[in-house]
Amino acid sequence: HDTMIMAHLDDPVRAIGLKALGRRHLGGQWGAGEDALKIAFGTAGWDFATVPADFPGYWQYAGLDTILTARIAAKLWPRVSAQYRKPYEVEMAFIHALRDAEIAGVAIDAAYCQSAFAQLQLQLAVLAPQIDELAGQGVTLNPLSDRQVTRVLQDQGAILTKRTEKGQLSTDDAVLTSLREHFPIAGLVLEYRKASFLVTSHFSKMLDLATERDGTPFVHPSTKPVGARTGRTSVTDPPLQTIPRGRVVRDGYIARPGHKLILCDYDGMEMRFLAGDAPCPAMLEAFARGDDLHRWTAAQVYGVQPEAVTREMRGLAKNTGFAAIYGAGVDKLAETAGVTIDKAEDFARRYGELFPEVAQWQQRLIHEAQRSCNGREWPHVRTILGRKLPVEPDKLYKVTNFRDQGSCAEIAKMAVNRLACAGLGDFFRLFVHDEVILEAPEDVADDVLRATEEIMRDDTIFEGLTFTASGEIVTRWGDKYRNETNQMMKAPE
Repeated sequence: HDTMIMAHLDDPVRAIGLKALGRRHLGGQWGAGEDALKIAFGTAGWDFATVPADFPGYWQYAGLDTILTARIAAKLWPRVSAQYRKPYEVEMAFIHALRDAEIAGVAIDAAYCQSAFAQLQLQLAVLAPQIDELAGQGVTLNPLSDRQVTRVLQDQGAILTKRTEKGQLSTDDAVLTSLREHFPIAGLVLEYRKASFLVTSHFSKMLDLATERDGTPFVHPSTKPVGARTGRTSVTDPPLQTIPRGRVVRDGYIARPGHKLILCDYDGMEMRFLAGDAPCPAMLEAFARGDDLHRWTAAQVYGVQPEAVTREMRGLAKNTGFAAIYGAGVDKLAETAGVTIDKAEDFARRYGELFPEVAQWQQRLIHEAQRSCNGREWPHVRTILGRKLPVEPDKLYKVTNFRDQGSCAEIAKMAVNRLACAGLGDFFRLFVHDEVILEAPEDVADDVLRATEEIMRDDTIFEGLTFTASGEIVTRWGDKYRNETNQMMKAPE
């Protein structure tokens, strides 16, 4: 059993660390051992690597963890077993697959990572003085400081209105992108931040965490099975949950000699779930025909043949569909799609006329969440397995995202469990977002790919709808973006 999984199912909003659970469920005294040990660490300069093994505070701390876990399990298990048995069993099976993948690890191309790291460091060194020059008046600007960047942009006449959740003026990527045409410093800050992120969050971690086995460097990313309120996973060390789109970082992850990577992902998973959950007949028919949903949608809205749909038209259709799932308004849709508010508003209206069931689905979930509120807890929505996902009372627009994303996470986890049961667990390496990554010897890679696609396929969730998965065999993870140029990629040997 696992008290972390129990705690998340019981209350996915609050912290699920052991000491936090102890204080919440058993009283404040359960943190006393940790507090005393921290004081001793600070006084003596110890950490967990150097604390004397016979120090009484260390023994008390370690002993209490075992007792605390047992007490928490006794407190939570009756509720979890009665209300969340199915999702709990799915999560527990999923943990075993994750464990085996973490132990196996994934190989990296150390030479490529070192080269990319050096190039990015050089880029940062070039950008820094250029940014300071544009800041003017002898200013030394920290491009990573929102406060400093805000002040400089305002001094140069930029009007900033977007705010963070804490109420501070935002200088996020979207803001900087919108300003860079008229304020060159915004573009340079954006470039600096992206390069810095790649250095600190990815390439430096890949190199620092790598361990060698049989002459090949490996990293062993740690996947947290319930990394988000919705039950989606998160990956750390390195933080693959934040891996940027494209091949720059992915090119650092490779198959071992004599092996291939098998990448397999669900096809339009979140939109398929919307089509089945609404349900929306027009969407279901498009999926049944094998159409590209977003291209078909754009063709219907604009009254043209699918082959006449432009990239911008398809992009607007795609963004409108996801705006429906995420509960985003027209302003956000316009920003994401890169179009005017009037254009976004017009498309959203016609999208609603094409798929009226979508708005009905949104309202149904909001009403269900409102009815679930008893005055003592937040409103909530449930996933297909019955997992309860609370929503802030003033943010009920999130219920569609929680229902869709949480259910899709469960569908994907059940697929991973089926892969393990079918004997493919030894090939499992990573689970990032909803993408399954396996590694197999070259002579069986084709068989593993076909088996993976078939096992992930699922027609049991909604009548008349199949969740399909498509995969490919590659040498580098980045080969998935083979049409994209990677300036950091070393020349083939």
